Amino acid sequence: MAENFHFSELFSLLDSELKLARNEIFVASPYIKVGIIKKLVIPRELSSQTFIVCRWRLEDVLSGATDIEIYPILRDQGIRVLLHPNLHAKYYRFDNRILMGSANLTSNGLMSDETGSLEALTLLPKNQATDDFENKIIQESVQVDDGLYAEYREMLDALPVTVQLNEVDFFWPSFASVEEAWLIYSKDHASISLKPLAIPPTLEKHKVKRFLTLRLKEFSNINRIEKFLASGLDGRRFGEVRALIREMDQSIDETSAWQNLMLLLLELYPEKYEYFRPNHTEIIVSKLK
Repeated sequence: MAENFHFSELFSLLDSELKLARNEIFVASPYIKVGIIKKLVIPRELSSQTFIVCRWRLEDVLSGATDIEIYPILRDQGIRVLLHPNLHAKYYRFDNRILMGSANLTSNGLMSDETGSLEALTLLPKNQATDDFENKIIQESVQVDDGLYAEYREMLDALPVTVQLNEVDFFWPSFASVEEAWLIYSKDHASISLKPLAIPPTLEKHKVKRFLTLRLKEFSNINRIEKFLASGLDGRRFGEVRALIREMDQSIDETSAWQNLMLLLLELYPEKYEYFRPNHTEIIVSKLK
């Protein structure tokens, strides 16, 4: 029906739906700006029942497309902020009513009817499929806390505003540790083995590590492997992951690719992964199911 499809005055539409909410709010938008968060006031009584999901790719934050500063504002209201590395959907649920379409939670997405992008939102009811969609988002996301926010804040403060990150979708590390990466970087920050990472020059060693921790999450092949690891009830064996890599990319040596990446995952994300070697079989287990 025509009244369920909207392409103008989207901010007013979202604001009116927010004011009608009585029980739950679930927002998923890759880009979210501080200005809109300050305008869309979430009632204090709904704070504990509100999820805000976004995507903090370094290139998006550096370009100003999205703001990590939404976190302390929402945290102080008791609202949970989650990060999903591949989020593209723009999805807004207020109790049983959902607005879904192309508009990010930004002024350009919701308030620029005449000068900005032409956006649209359509209204649909909550159902089993939307419940499954939200559950998938939550399962694949990480919740922002003060520590993670501080990592982003410190890294962004260390990067030149003009830095441009490569739009490379796949990355297979040729190094197996932060120490190896640092040795390459300290000799030549533009080395071909580091080029897809686009690490800015003159970073200190601990900041190179933080950069790697944040940047690796942005490559689709690594995201796919992490999902594969999380789907294994008892972990994933070395050969299983090799087979997945061979399926994704036949141009590389899957054994060395997984060996390097496995060691990096264990070093950079010790809270997420455990390593076992029973009967000479290497197994990596995702601790976050």
